[in-house]
Amino acid sequence: MFWPLFALFSVFLIVTGVFDVPIQTFLFNREMKMGQSEMKRERKDTDGTPEIKAEQRRLRDELAEASGGRPTASTDPTIAIAGRDCVLFLCYHRLNCPVPVILRKGRRKDAAEMIEIGKRLDLPAVVNDVIAQHLMKAVSEGETIDTYSFPAVAQAIYLAETQWDSIKG
Repeated sequence: MFWPLFALFSVFLIVTGVFDVPIQTFLFNREMKMGQSEMKRERKDTDGTPEIKAEQRRLRDELAEASGGRPTASTDPTIAIAGRDCVLFLCYHRLNCPVPVILRKGRRKDAAEMIEIGKRLDLPAVVNDVIAQHLMKAVSEGETIDTYSFPAVAQAIYLAETQWDSIKG
C-alpha cells in the first residue's frame, strides 16, 4: 500500500516540476530585467549626472579658452593607445592636463598614418584592443575620458611611461 502511494506522489511531483520550472524561470527573468527608470539611474551612476557632465564640459571649455581655443593645455599627444584596427592619441600631463583627453582617433588608413606620426614624434604607445575599441565608441575627440574608462587608461598610461622610461633611460 505504501509503494503505490509513493509512486503516485513521485509522478505528481515530476509532472508539477516539468510545468513549474519553465514558469519560474520566465518569472525570474522578467523580474530581473531593469525598467526604464532603473536603466536611466544606472546610466547616470556610470556616466555621471548631468550636473557633473556640465561641470566637466565647463572646465574643458575653460581650459580650451585659456589655451587659445585648443581642447587642452597642450595639444601635443603624450601617449598612443592602439587596438587591432584603431589608434588614439591622448594628452596627459600631471599638472597641465590631469585627466587624459582624446586628441585624435583613427581607424584603418588613418590609424596607419597615426602610427607613423607617433613613431616620428617618438610617442610611448600601449597596445590594448579592449581599451582602444571602448574609447573609440565612448569618447569623442577633444573630450576627457569617461569615468568608466579612467582606471584602464590610467594603467595604460602608467605602463607606457614605465616602459618608455626603461627604454629611454
